[in-house]
Amino acid sequence: MNTQTNWILNCPAPNCGQLANAYYNAGPMLANDRNSTTEEDSKMQLVFNVTDADFNEYIQNLKNLGIEGYLERDLGADKFFAFHYADKHYHVSYLATRGEIRVIEDAAYVSCRNFGYETNGTEQTILYQ
Repeated sequence: MNTQTNWILNCPAPNCGQLANAYYNAGPMLANDRNSTTEEDSKMQLVFNVTDADFNEYIQNLKNLGIEGYLERDLGADKFFAFHYADKHYHVSYLATRGEIRVIEDAAYVSCRNFGYETNGTEQTILYQ
């Protein structure tokens, strides 16, 4: 287990694997970024050389801190978790074939409810990151 010392996101960091040397600009939600970055640009950090067990431990550590996810899905061997922390939204992905965890700090989160993803009756909408 490693403590991530170059973690720039405001959420707790995974204590596993190896942190990529730089963060990635994941782009804006709705703003036009053709000319430059925007205030809506989200940041993503990668932790590689991780396992399924590492991801599960990270999510359990978040839950132990009282963080509740609002989206938790598995798609084959890949896993996804989204949560709200310190007035920001975060999306965590575990990509099994790559052996990496990706954490995105979403700078311009918009609830899925604002896009009409409500259903009635027995039907259900399932969203994946």
